[in-house]
Amino acid sequence: MTGQSDMPAYLVRVSARARRPSIRVTPRRGVEIVLPRGMSIEHGHALAARRREWIRQTVERLRLRGLAAWEQTAGIPDDICFQATGTRLTVTGRTLPADQAGYVRDSAEEGIVHMGCPEGAIPAQALHGWLINQGRKHLSPWLSALAMAHDLRYQRVRVAGQHTLWGSCSARGTISLNYRLLFMPPRLARYVMLHELAHLVHRNHSRRFWATLETMCPGAAVLDRELRSGARHVPAWVEMLRSR
Repeated sequence: MTGQSDMPAYLVRVSARARRPSIRVTPRRGVEIVLPRGMSIEHGHALAARRREWIRQTVERLRLRGLAAWEQTAGIPDDICFQATGTRLTVTGRTLPADQAGYVRDSAEEGIVHMGCPEGAIPAQALHGWLINQGRKHLSPWLSALAMAHDLRYQRVRVAGQHTLWGSCSARGTISLNYRLLFMPPRLARYVMLHELAHLVHRNHSRRFWATLETMCPGAAVLDRELRSGARHVPAWVEMLRSR
């Protein structure tokens, strides 16, 4: 993960087979900066910074290519499951005239989401706003509790539907969280939040950062690797929603 809002998350790793530094972008492994032995990790971060725009464009092309395939099968969900919090909501829908705006309203006590869809289409704008509110409702208090447990303070929390980042921490102490974390297993959602909280102590990905994170979240390296394929937990309709 990076703390820069316009830089996709990437991993820097050393390979015994590599003869020169390179950048690899694949749907399965994400963005990797591969370095030969003897080259410093800082060199990898510098390479990523120089090729930032190329990385961003390549990630976007892969994302759109995947969306084209998902559009054949994704539609309005029958239910919405937030794996991170163990929340399951049943979706009820009604078709609206084409000139009416779609809506999403939830009834927490009944566990139902009421959705109005113009001619059956996903009400993208309404769903996007609803998911942001759900992120604020579920993720913000969780982040606050984790910060208190580790005696850390951030300035504010922002929830959005970022295309490439699960989370980030700005130099001013604003932590941004992706509402897609709601669909993650609890261990991964918690890891992302602790990762960003650790950036309040170290603004980089130095050895000291990883040491700090390990004390906050034992097994952080394993969770970080698991997070690379975290998108598999996110329903296709959510990915379609973010493309519109």
